[in-house]
Amino acid sequence: MDDGILVVFQGRSVLFTGDAVGRHNGDQDPYVCIATERYAIEQIPRVPIHSKVLLASHHGADNGSSMPFIAAVNPEYVVFSAGHDHNHPRESAANRFLSFGIPIAKMFRTDLGDDEGLPEWLHGSIPGASDPAGDDDIDITINSASVLSIGYRQQE
Repeated sequence: MDDGILVVFQGRSVLFTGDAVGRHNGDQDPYVCIATERYAIEQIPRVPIHSKVLLASHHGADNGSSMPFIAAVNPEYVVFSAGHDHNHPRESAANRFLSFGIPIAKMFRTDLGDDEGLPEWLHGSIPGASDPAGDDDIDITINSASVLSIGYRQQE
């Protein structure tokens, strides 16, 4: 994958996809797979991408996270590294993960509480709120016993 990093420790992995693209915005077919995501799938014999945790492609934009890519990664957890602009994560991207079978409880977003309105995924948003920095940092931990934990960092 040109645009990502796979970190593996104690048999657990986290796939950082960066701004990888796998679809055209507005594609009606969720199984369309292009660009970086397609390339990553084609390279699986040389570079495995299966991972417990996936940082969603392009921050949860509609042009990332194609169904073939999600299936190839087969994540247990998804993190949307979204900010306060661009309406990320998109509802369409979140719905692809939900239809793949990933429960909302295993989907995290770094803009929890932010309300940019549709087409942003509204789960976790607070109407009219602008999310302050640092209140929704996410910790991903893999300990020496291979136990993976993920959750929002507790504020002190």
